[in-house]
Amino acid sequence: MSEHSTFLNGVTSIPGVSNAILVADSATGVVGYLNVTTGDFDTTAFTFPEMSTVGGASSSIGVNGIHILDSYLYWTNSFFVSLFRVRILPSGYPVPCATPELVANLSGTATTLDDFAFGNDGGVYITTNLDNSIIRVDPATGLSRTVIGSKDSMLVAGSTAVAFGKGLHGGTLYVTTSGALGAPVNGTKTEGAKVVAVEIEF
Repeated sequence: MSEHSTFLNGVTSIPGVSNAILVADSATGVVGYLNVTTGDFDTTAFTFPEMSTVGGASSSIGVNGIHILDSYLYWTNSFFVSLFRVRILPSGYPVPCATPELVANLSGTATTLDDFAFGNDGGVYITTNLDNSIIRVDPATGLSRTVIGSKDSMLVAGSTAVAFGKGLHGGTLYVTTSGALGAPVNGTKTEGAKVVAVEIEF
């Protein structure tokens, strides 16, 4: 979408805005504003250090999953193993002079973070990819706990993306996996990619 785009990853719609979406570039550490009508891609929309990696290392992944809730853009940073947020305008751009907030540092629980979803219980459910698990974060306190999987489990091995169902299935968490192809479980175990449905008790 831009000659400077390197690793387009997370994407999110903007509530109330039908002609634009936000797109994360994990390698350059920015979130761009894409006008889907004109094709214009503003790569300067979100350029916070909390979206990048230390020194902007091209081999590392910074901002990864992105989603909007209650006038905040939330994102995971794989390099920092943390969840951040920043207040945004109705247009989807950041509030002028807004400063990102650290929601939770999960470096003591996981080695990387990927996509995430908001639960009806107010929790943020985050995939850990190489750690084969889902972590629930309370955004009000920053407290976290592993709710699905573990380092040596094949249940959601290589968890990459996650979403809750709709309506009657609002308590069902759907997890896509890579089958641990990037980091075999116990050094040897892999499997085909899959979608796992897990019932979450709110």
